[in-house]
Amino acid sequence: MVYYSHSGYYVLTGKREKLDRDAIVHGTIMVKDGKAMIKEMLEGKAMRELYKEGAFDKEVMEDLHRLGEKMLEVIEQVEKLHNSLFKESK
Repeated sequence: MVYYSHSGYYVLTGKREKLDRDAIVHGTIMVKDGKAMIKEMLEGKAMRELYKEGAFDKEVMEDLHRLGEKMLEVIEQVEKLHNSLFKESK
């Protein structure tokens, strides 16, 4: 029997728990892609155009950028976790 945690990092096989290297690698790729997407949203061409046009609510935009920065902080913590788990799984 195999169970995945909500984070997908650990696999329980019977009564034994072990790191699942494939889940770590897959999770690392997902985190990297997510980080790139958030950075593109906050700093990319569409955002630059929006700022040029001035067609935005300043308070909403500030909230969006604060949220994006917090999301990046969480992703950086997850990246550290992945690096640690990846080293342990070797």
